[in-house]
Amino acid sequence: MDFQYYQRDLEQTLSLWLSKREGVLIYGARQVGKSTLLKKIVDQYPDSRYLSFDDPNVYTQALENPQGFLLQISRGMKAIFIDEFQKVPEITLAVKYLYDSQADFPKIFMSGSISDSLTAGGDSMVGRVMRFPLYSLSFGEYLKARGIKTIKSETLEHTTMLTGEFDRYLQNGGYPATIYDDSQNLPVFFENLRRGFLEKDLLGRLRLGQIDSLSKLITILAKRVGSPISYNNLSNELGLEIKTIKNLLNILEYSYWIEIVRPLSKYGGEFKNKFKVYFLDTGLHNFLAPGAEIGFKLENCIFGSLKRNSFNPGFWHTYAGGEVDFIIEENGKTTAIEVKAGKMTQNKIPISLRNYILKYRPDRAIVVNKNHFGEEKIDDTQVHWLPAYVFAQLSKSDVIKL
Repeated sequence: MDFQYYQRDLEQTLSLWLSKREGVLIYGARQVGKSTLLKKIVDQYPDSRYLSFDDPNVYTQALENPQGFLLQISRGMKAIFIDEFQKVPEITLAVKYLYDSQADFPKIFMSGSISDSLTAGGDSMVGRVMRFPLYSLSFGEYLKARGIKTIKSETLEHTTMLTGEFDRYLQNGGYPATIYDDSQNLPVFFENLRRGFLEKDLLGRLRLGQIDSLSKLITILAKRVGSPISYNNLSNELGLEIKTIKNLLNILEYSYWIEIVRPLSKYGGEFKNKFKVYFLDTGLHNFLAPGAEIGFKLENCIFGSLKRNSFNPGFWHTYAGGEVDFIIEENGKTTAIEVKAGKMTQNKIPISLRNYILKYRPDRAIVVNKNHFGEEKIDDTQVHWLPAYVFAQLSKSDVIKL
């Protein structure tokens, strides 16, 4: 391979599907490494063909006759690889038909964004193509890319090094292009990313005025990461109907820029009409909101770690001001997570988290902080204190086993 490649955790999951008939779809935001990962998989299939819909000739052929195009490129192949598949949404219907009608149709790998294809038959691929999200690098992947492979901090020197690397990751994020880049080039990278999204990805989907509104919405959301937001407030600030606000938020979600987190419904009327927004890369968030407080930056980063581990957290917030940043329900067990950016010297439990524990008795609670390790039991709840640079490296099974 003649391109820079950083090992991704998704590779292990994908390896389980390489010998199965089902196709594979890798989807995610711009520049997170989808095409690079797809090209790496190509090496494992000698009788294969790789094509990208970024190629005007390939795009035109596929657009004119998706089914005929697939039949033509698949002749004599054991696997076919299609990059930027979402540019020809109708390709998904052709994939469904050929998988259903031809038992010997080769295995298909695709990468891109699924947002556009969902409106043109993307759901028809369910059962034929397995979908796997790819995000910018997690902190664990980031450390591997920089040659650091252990999460333990047994010495002061090692702790200082990991803390410094985490601070860099917190500021720059995990886009592959930022792993070794210096901070002077980062604004250029993120501005190109923003402009590419607004001026290319949305071209033909939104009017110029709507793109301007979306740009303003992005700025507002970046400044309010981790804070409860309402549709009414956004509607009043932007002068748009709530229906339009919801549509713009959907575009940002389906483009993998943001994730909306809602209060868990089991807590009844406690703040049920508001939601929180997080950006899926800390570097992108910092570029859009350079003056954000460290506490919100860290909370955004911890959400990203949870999302990369396939958790779908909610949150708890009362009208009286009680709040717990993240609530996870997995395998019948509840985990409460509170994020604190400051240093700790002892097992200190935030008041809101303590109140939540006493009222709802979760199975475990985690206080993510800057530096402190600790463990304590409150009634039946096991409480853990973990530095952010450790928590951000944990796998899903690590979190569940705490």
